[in-house]
Amino acid sequence: MPPIENMGANESRKDRKKKEMVHLSRESSNYLFEVLSEWNQVLETIDDPVNDLEIDVHREVG
Repeated sequence: MPPIENMGANESRKDRKKKEMVHLSRESSNYLFEVLSEWNQVLETIDDPVNDLEIDVHREVG
């Protein structure tokens, strides 16, 4: 699987997801956790107000 940051800029998010899901369907759970960990690292770098809201909700609930 190509690194996340190198995925085609011209592909829609939905198309990329389809390719990823097909690729991941035959992988071990350890590999899937590695991929999820990588995605989490990428998502943490994105400055998105929704992420701030989620953090606030966890603080209030937790």
